[in-house]
Amino acid sequence: MSHNELLIYAYSTAREAIRQQMLTIGYRRVVDLKPGDEIPSVKSRWRIYEAVKARDFRTCKRILTEMIDNDAREV
Repeated sequence: MSHNELLIYAYSTAREAIRQQMLTIGYRRVVDLKPGDEIPSVKSRWRIYEAVKARDFRTCKRILTEMIDNDAREV
């Protein structure tokens, strides 16, 4: 953690709201899953990892754009 007192204070103030937001987002992504289903965002992140590893930055950009577009539609 930072030694910046203001950053520490800001984080401690926002910690519960951040936690609630993460729980909400996580719940929305898994609420309709059935046993054996994959979480689409995890699959996309693995595809990004593989694209970066292969230095295929065009594919990486495409996958990231798809993720952003999908998240925008869910809001």
